[in-house]
Amino acid sequence: MKQNRNGKAAIFKQEDIRKIRRAFDSSHHRCIFEIALFTGERMGAIVQLQVSDVYRDPLNSIPHDLITFAARTRKARPGGARETRQVPLHPDLKSFLESYKPSLDGYLFPGRVSKESTLQVNHITYDSVYQYWQRKFSDLGIDHKGFSTHSSRRWLITKLVRSGTDLKTVQNITGHKNVNVLLGYVGESLELSKNALAAVSV
Repeated sequence: MKQNRNGKAAIFKQEDIRKIRRAFDSSHHRCIFEIALFTGERMGAIVQLQVSDVYRDPLNSIPHDLITFAARTRKARPGGARETRQVPLHPDLKSFLESYKPSLDGYLFPGRVSKESTLQVNHITYDSVYQYWQRKFSDLGIDHKGFSTHSSRRWLITKLVRSGTDLKTVQNITGHKNVNVLLGYVGESLELSKNALAAVSV
């Protein structure tokens, strides 16, 4: 369980997601939450999304069929390489994005104006997202469960694996190259299932 930013993030349950959606009263943070849930991308890349990475027509809130996470925004592999990742839009995410009103350009989630220039707007920071989420978790009385901004990634991967999606397809969706690393995201009941199957004999 995640404690003081250490350990594995707990995995959301359906009732947790319903509560969180109701509690997130900021349109930016609600959109961040939906993108995190349905893409499984790391928060560091989500906060750096450009409007053009998500919308083909931002004026009319028409999203692309794929969300693009540029290589420069993503976590580097052990060798230092970074790869662009594109994720097909889940129908629920598509519906949400069509109701969201983005800026016409620049960052999808702008932060505060830079101190160096009143014209330069940076993206919202990871810490701002983390603090908002933790505050809402506390308000909901679920802060003891060990949720973090990584819980959405673990939730999606666990849902995909438990639904019977083959691991190669899950890897293509999440961008994992190493199956063992991928399985490290899955909830503990997967290990129970593997042990149960291993006990079957003919």
